[in-house]
Amino acid sequence: MSNKNKTIIQLFAEQVKKTPDNIAIICEERSITYQELNEKTNQLAHYICKQYKNFYHVPLTPDTLIAVYQQRNIEVMICIIAILKAGAAYVPLDPHYPKARIGYMLENSQAQLILTQERFTEELDVFSKQSLLCVNYIFVDGHWPNIAKESIDNLEPIAKANNLAYVIYTSGSTGTPKGVLIKHKGVASLILDTAKTIIPGDFAKVLQIYSVCFDVSVWVWTATLTRGATLVILSEQELPPYKEIADVLEKKQVNIAPLPPTLLEMVPPDYDLPKLKTIVVSGEKCPQSLVDTWAKNKIFINAYGPTETTIFSTIAFCQPSQKVTIGNAVANTKIYILDKNLNPTPQGEIGELYIGGIGVARGYLNKPNLTKERFFTYQNSRVYKTGDLVRFLLDGNLDFIGREDQQIKIRGYRVELGEIEDTLCKQKDIAQAVVNVWQKDLQNENEKTLVAYYSSKTNQTLNHEKLRKHLRQFLPEYMLPAFFIFMEEFPLTPNKKIDRKNLPVPFTTPSSTIESTANNNDQEIENKLCKIWSELLKIPKTNFTKTDNFFALGGNSLLTARMLLAIKKELNLNIQLMVFLNNPTIANIAQCAAATSDKINTKNTAQNLCAKLAMDSAAADTIIPHTNTNPDLYNPCVILLTGATGFLGIHLLNTLLQKTSATVYCLVRGGNLDTVDSKLKQNIHKHKLEHLSGNPRVKIIIGDLEKPILGIAHDKWLWLATNVDSIYHCGAYVHHVYDYDKLFKANVQSTIELLKLSAENKNKAFHFVSTISSISAFDEYGYATENGPSELSLPVTPSGYALTKMVAERILWRAQKRGFNITIYRPGNITGDTTFGICHPEQNHLLLLLKSCIQLGIVPNIDNNFEALPVDVLANSIIALSLQQQKNGRVFNLHHPYPTVWRQFIAWIQDYGFDLKYVQPEIWRQQLQNIDEKNALFSLLVYYINSDNNEIEDTSKIRYHKTQKILAAADIIYPKVDKDYVFKCVDYLVQCDFLKQG
Repeated sequence: MSNKNKTIIQLFAEQVKKTPDNIAIICEERSITYQELNEKTNQLAHYICKQYKNFYHVPLTPDTLIAVYQQRNIEVMICIIAILKAGAAYVPLDPHYPKARIGYMLENSQAQLILTQERFTEELDVFSKQSLLCVNYIFVDGHWPNIAKESIDNLEPIAKANNLAYVIYTSGSTGTPKGVLIKHKGVASLILDTAKTIIPGDFAKVLQIYSVCFDVSVWVWTATLTRGATLVILSEQELPPYKEIADVLEKKQVNIAPLPPTLLEMVPPDYDLPKLKTIVVSGEKCPQSLVDTWAKNKIFINAYGPTETTIFSTIAFCQPSQKVTIGNAVANTKIYILDKNLNPTPQGEIGELYIGGIGVARGYLNKPNLTKERFFTYQNSRVYKTGDLVRFLLDGNLDFIGREDQQIKIRGYRVELGEIEDTLCKQKDIAQAVVNVWQKDLQNENEKTLVAYYSSKTNQTLNHEKLRKHLRQFLPEYMLPAFFIFMEEFPLTPNKKIDRKNLPVPFTTPSSTIESTANNNDQEIENKLCKIWSELLKIPKTNFTKTDNFFALGGNSLLTARMLLAIKKELNLNIQLMVFLNNPTIANIAQCAAATSDKINTKNTAQNLCAKLAMDSAAADTIIPHTNTNPDLYNPCVILLTGATGFLGIHLLNTLLQKTSATVYCLVRGGNLDTVDSKLKQNIHKHKLEHLSGNPRVKIIIGDLEKPILGIAHDKWLWLATNVDSIYHCGAYVHHVYDYDKLFKANVQSTIELLKLSAENKNKAFHFVSTISSISAFDEYGYATENGPSELSLPVTPSGYALTKMVAERILWRAQKRGFNITIYRPGNITGDTTFGICHPEQNHLLLLLKSCIQLGIVPNIDNNFEALPVDVLANSIIALSLQQQKNGRVFNLHHPYPTVWRQFIAWIQDYGFDLKYVQPEIWRQQLQNIDEKNALFSLLVYYINSDNNEIEDTSKIRYHKTQKILAAADIIYPKVDKDYVFKCVDYLVQCDFLKQG
């Protein structure tokens, strides 16, 4: 049989006969041989065929699509191979993808059978209902006892080379993914041409870091398993940012590492990886610096290819100090470089790349018009229009320039963004560069501006005038960027490509250093802003400047709302709250409005905020832990608790008294003992925890979080330093609107003072209660991780409160690296206790939103979910986690795994007796423009008046599995929010007159 007529499964079967006892796959501590893999996939394939016939009463035929919805493990490969053996084609679905994307992929593919795990049943049911599909499941875990009864013999070949092997979805320019139909013969041809060259023998260990939803993963596993080598699959917890990629490469002892360039850049150049022999980069443009670093003593391959032409269409073996190219075409592939009239371009001239040959896909699933647009016949060959600009060099190699859609016109000049990027990368200090077009006014073509984003080899901001001078040597003036933005790290898509759509824009990002060439400061806007401030703050215009801080002048959340409303109505400007809070000055507002000034005031720019946060994060670096060991770290005799007069704090006190035998010293603010004792008793009474009153193990310490040594008398401070075993820092100044500076002392300086206390006389366990909104570390899919804070990025919602919590986390995380015993707890939306439903509604954004809707009689018709975690369950979880002796540096995302559906929640509120009518979000927003201080949401109105986002936060993108696993082992299960619980909470809200009926 000709190699062109072989399928992936036939090539795999041939290899099983050659190396049955070789290890085929490793994942974490598990492994499986080729023979075992072959037998298990045979059993599952037989089972798939039988179940399909049972479900649909017809035999399974080639080109049938079967979805795979699995974790990263050995089983996902068993599923994929079994589907191919059964004669079907697989559709990979990643559980970490956004739910809307998965729902669309299921609906578009019309896959009626899904191979999955029982744990995913509930969410898959939601998808099937949304897509109106009659979906059947094979639970590879739960059904395996039945699967194991099937024959281990190979099935008779069903699919042929021309049949589909898989459908992988790529991002679409229209916003919806495109399912690419790939045949067996394209994959077989590619691996027969490349596998032997790149994988030298069956001894090799090949890294699989890619998601099965990314087509490079297909090359990795097919090339590996048709060469007798070992596929090393990284589990979710082994992926960056959970693990450093350099450490993973070393620990796994891999010989061949297919990696995206962005990930390879995370490996220190001097990192010793003697086992690593070959690096294969793909997916995005490879920087010259990577080749110069890694091609010295490794085989370095730069592979290129759209999904639509089966993974790789060209490969280049790169050498240091030689220009990086994408090389030459792989076997059975044809390359055409054509101009706009589909005529071949002369050598050296740039044209669009068209690819023909055996690997060209059938097209896009259920998208005939798009298929016709991108796939057509040229010179009797079916070709794919890539949209990539390339040219042939004199040596015959292909030089990749960039995307066709990166070729733009500015003021009538044709500009190729890739050319600017290449020129910028020639500057010796640049590590990576991306150039985008920013258009301030989408209706005005003349508003287009070039913005250059770069990372540096020193990881520091470079002199932007020097960068501009460098570019002037090679480029005309119209190709010079107006803005340079330093990026500590680039945003990435799930496939590890630079996410151009999510690059920050000038004047709106707190996480970048910005410098502008424009110069047009609008004095008229500043004058009008001064007038608004003067009227709101009741201060003469002569008594403040355009660089004075709004909150330092007496501003508060109500005045902030009034100010932004006035700006919207009087100046017709939409100023985002977070942009204002990053720098609450008139100068900042004016610059955001004009966005054309030549220089940003160096005192008030976003870069200075980031610099300030970095400086504050290092403020406690000189505090060194005590050398004495403390045997009572996790069995404390004396505890210091802050925040006991707050909502969560009083429940922590209650749980500490239940779960430990310690004496708990509560830090309470007040002038004398009678005052602070009264405050604590009032909170005890409010929450019906009367048994805490008079408890001899509860002691009070007078103090103030905003003062040096927390306002504690010096002799008491020394006593605490000597006797305290554990610190629970729950106290904070919680405010939705105040800026970072306003909240700094209570939230950041207090943490530093407590760290000093932790270091004195003996080591102490430091338990810090943070917040989900402070998370600054995210994985490749945009999920908030269960890791410490990032030193490179800010929270998604960088309010003043979130920033203070993030900086406090940074301080403590740096401290744990010096030997402190640090644990960070991140609660989300805290709701009433499970017994009485008692809560603090005035501090709960969701409840203020609910009350506002009840006051208006309308509610926005949105699809979002939110989390609701009862305060007593949360307190129990924190204390249970805190008393477990584990290694230092623990972080727990205390996020409820079962979100509450907004519409279901509103339905319960309606059932309770509140009259609420659904309206479209834009109508609801319009109504908000007219509310005053009587409406519960007025103080938070600034979050809504200039935003297109939904009002309920997306709760689906937070990692919490590590935390939940530990809690489950401690028999702590989060209860699902149901109607009875909601009614209990609403009962309390009515009793305390927060909500009023009728």
